[in-house]
Amino acid sequence: MFIHEPEFPALFAASRGFCLKHYALLLENAHNAGRDAPAFLSELYRVQHDSMNEICASLEGFTNQYD
Repeated sequence: MFIHEPEFPALFAASRGFCLKHYALLLENAHNAGRDAPAFLSELYRVQHDSMNEICASLEGFTNQYD
């Protein structure tokens, strides 16, 4: 989809991240993006990194409420 669907990269970039199981599957199958694999992996990493940072910030805020 990353290669053949013109609107998909923007939708992918706007996603909120993936569960770890599906993140691992996306990493394992990144080679299916062919010559676009580096761009796919870069965007996948950015999306997941942003998502994990948001989760960490939320957890830190939650725990600070009870300290």
